[in-house]
Amino acid sequence: MSTGPAAWMRYYEAEVDGLEKLRTRRPLSPMASILIIGGTAFLGRSVAELALGRGLEVTLFNRGLTNPGLFPEAEHIRGDRDGDLDRLGRRDWDIVIDTCGYRPDVVRQSTRRLADRAGWYSFVSSLAVYADFSQVGLNEESATVAPIGEGYGPLKISCEQEVEEAFAARSTITRPGLIVGPGDPTGRFTYWPVRVGEGGDILAPGDPGMGVQFIDVRDLAAWILDSAERRAPGVFNAVGPEPPITMAAFLHTCALATNSDPTFVWCADDFLAAEGLVPYFTLPLWLDAGGALAGLAAADFSRASRAGLHLRPAMATVLDTFKWASRPGTLHAVPVWSRGEEARVLARWLARRESEGER
Repeated sequence: MSTGPAAWMRYYEAEVDGLEKLRTRRPLSPMASILIIGGTAFLGRSVAELALGRGLEVTLFNRGLTNPGLFPEAEHIRGDRDGDLDRLGRRDWDIVIDTCGYRPDVVRQSTRRLADRAGWYSFVSSLAVYADFSQVGLNEESATVAPIGEGYGPLKISCEQEVEEAFAARSTITRPGLIVGPGDPTGRFTYWPVRVGEGGDILAPGDPGMGVQFIDVRDLAAWILDSAERRAPGVFNAVGPEPPITMAAFLHTCALATNSDPTFVWCADDFLAAEGLVPYFTLPLWLDAGGALAGLAAADFSRASRAGLHLRPAMATVLDTFKWASRPGTLHAVPVWSRGEEARVLARWLARRESEGER
C-alpha cells in the first residue's frame, strides 16, 4: 500500500465513511421523542442534526437567539430555561438532552419539572469536575471537587447532583474533555490546523511525546444519543482520539491534512512558562508533562468505549475543521495566540539556544 499523502487521505476517508454510516443508522426505538434544551449552538446543534437524521421526533426548547432559522423540520418552543419551563406544558418525552446546563438552580428547574414527564435525562457535564488534574488516568471514580463556590467545576458537579437526585438510574451524565471540530466557536483547537496550514517556522510547545486529548463534536453527539437510547446509566468520561496521539503526531497530522510543510521549533516547558505562557490556555492542547494539568492529556475513557463510544481518527477531525475554517465567510474565533507574540517568543527561544551553543 502506498503511504503518500493521497493514500493516507483515502484511508481516513474510508474509515470515516464507515463511521458516519454507523452514526446515521435508524434509532433503536423508532420515532422516539426527544426534547433538547438548546440545540442550535455547537454541541446542541450536532445532537439535533443527528437526531433528525435518524428520524427521531425532535423538540428544541431555547430562547431563539442563536441560529433561529435552523431545523425547520423540528418543533420549536421558545423560552428561557430559567423561568419559562411552563411553556413545555404537560408534554411527555422519551429522552431529554441537556447540553448547556451550568447553574444548579437552573438545572434543578428542568429536572424537577421533567422527572415525571421524561423517561431519560442525558446531561453534559465536564472533566472540570475532577479535583486533581495532575493525576494521569482520571476515571469516573476519581475524586471530584466539592460542590461549593462559583467555579466551573463546582457548578457542574452540583448540576450532576441535581440530575441524579431527580432521575437517579434514569440518567446518563457525560464528562467530555475539549470538544472540537467544525463549527467550534472558541478557536481552542482550530488554532492548530489554521496555523500549521500557514507554514513557516511554528512554535511547537513542550514535550513532543506528551499526549493530547479532545473529542470531535460529532462523535460526542452520537454518544449522547446512543447512550440515551440504550439507557446507559451512570457517569462516563468522553474524550479521544482513538488511537491516542502525541503532540508531535498531532502537529504532523495537521501538516498532512493542510498539505503544508512547516518547520516545528520545539520549545521547552520551563522556557514557555518563564515567558508567561499558561499551559492549555495560551497555546491550545499544550500541557506540561509534570504540571498541574497533565491529567487532561490522559483521562481514562474506557467505560464509555465499552458502552459504545466510537471515535473517528484525529486526521478526520483536523481535516474537517481546517476545511470549515477555510471556507469564505466562515465566522470563527480570533486566533487564541497572536502571530506577533509567537514570533517574539520564538526569537527569544532561538536566542537562548544560540547563547547556549545549540545550533
